Amino acid sequence: MIKARWAIYLAFVLIIVGCSDNTGTKLPVFTATTLSGDTIRSEDLKGKIVVLKVWATWCGPCIIEIPSLNDLVDKYKGDSSIVFIAITDDTKEKIKGFLIDRPFSYQQIVDAKELKLLFQPGLRKEIPKHMIVDRDMNIVLDLSGSNSNIFETLSAKIDQLK
Repeated sequence: MIKARWAIYLAFVLIIVGCSDNTGTKLPVFTATTLSGDTIRSEDLKGKIVVLKVWATWCGPCIIEIPSLNDLVDKYKGDSSIVFIAITDDTKEKIKGFLIDRPFSYQQIVDAKELKLLFQPGLRKEIPKHMIVDRDMNIVLDLSGSNSNIFETLSAKIDQLK
């Protein structure tokens, strides 16, 4: 009886902790302002492939990936049907200062604690987090944590959706 209770409890904890994958869900409805002052509305992204990154300036793996992510933006720079967005709860001032030394080609949504949490359900709030949204607003890829092959992984999924 006690073993069964522990097994149920453990299963519940694993479900709650592990529920951080958005794959198969719709992109949440949101409106946000970028670092450059542009407004991004989720509904305006319909019909586009959206590449999202949740990150922070204090996150070592997030910083290490930036050159590969800039290469990804360069690969698709002539394709207006692909949008690259980075979401952070860091302040506007902190991101501006960070970008002076470390350019990051994604559109930056800053001071976005609530938006960041929309993309990080469950108890695990691991970053970096990458998501790809298809033209119908479905999240088709959700990766959490460091990935040494991030360019190849994201590029392969984008090419599959094109």
